[in-house]
Amino acid sequence: MNRNVLIVLLIAAGVFAGVWYAAGREDAGSAPAPAAASTPAAAPASNAAAAVPVTNATPVVIASSADVTRWIAEVDTANADTRAAAIRALANAPRAEALPVLHNVLINGEPQVDRPLALNSLRELALNQGDKDGRIRASIREAIYHNDDQNPTLMADAQDALDVVEESELR
Repeated sequence: MNRNVLIVLLIAAGVFAGVWYAAGREDAGSAPAPAAASTPAAAPASNAAAAVPVTNATPVVIASSADVTRWIAEVDTANADTRAAAIRALANAPRAEALPVLHNVLINGEPQVDRPLALNSLRELALNQGDKDGRIRASIREAIYHNDDQNPTLMADAQDALDVVEESELR
């Protein structure tokens, strides 16, 4: 009898700890993104870029097709700075063009630099242009599922990004 009570108490304590942990993660996930990650200045834009209003009153710059084509090509360059700038810039590209490229970088890119940048760009893309079809969330889930332990913090960041995107889609 005492053993059964002990098991029930341990299960209850585990459930309580899980709920407490999840509540803390929700609070952390709802914090606003750093300004440097969401400013259009982080991405080179041409004069042909058009501002599209977003509900949070900050304009999102959707780049011209020439810029997007250049950024897609620069994602595969050997120059790390150029590659990083292109990955960041794709957060401001049309979703249909940016998503396949960012997904590929998130899954196959350099683990310490390119993958975190792609994750951030995917999150910004979803927050700014939406993810009604769930393709961005599916990309993030795939990165979590295929974790190769080359960047352990990336998986926690990916889960946080997934939580933020899912929460934004509920609004």
